Amino acid sequence: MKYLEGIKRALAIVILACFFLPLSQCTTVVQENGKPDAKMVSKTEQYVPYKAIHFESIDEILVISIFVWPLGFWALNRKTRSKRSAVLISLTELLCGIASLAYLAYLFLFWTEIKWAGIVVTVAFALSVLLSIRLILYHALREPSTP
Repeated sequence: MKYLEGIKRALAIVILACFFLPLSQCTTVVQENGKPDAKMVSKTEQYVPYKAIHFESIDEILVISIFVWPLGFWALNRKTRSKRSAVLISLTELLCGIASLAYLAYLFLFWTEIKWAGIVVTVAFALSVLLSIRLILYHALREPSTP
């Protein structure tokens, strides 16, 4: 199971790094000066999570937590010794991973052009979810240890 820990740590670091990279972009057509007779120009905006954080609402704290929680769960999994706590942590991690994938799906619905970092973070979260399922099954099917 040590190799799974290493993979989880690498995925957590990749996810955290994607917090500072552009995940997607959106191109819109707007009037140049905002006047009715002005010519139309295209405007492109990129979504970079750390640039969107201004600590004005709880939503921004949730965005930060989406990119930080994998590292926290990796650290928690390193400290657990009992089967029950390992299953509980992996189950919570699975639910957080699914919620993070739902957030990314919502994000990419509005920011239509997905950048490479957006693809990487989506794949990293999907692999994290699959590894959480693997760890849950491992702990659930493992023979109970004798005291």
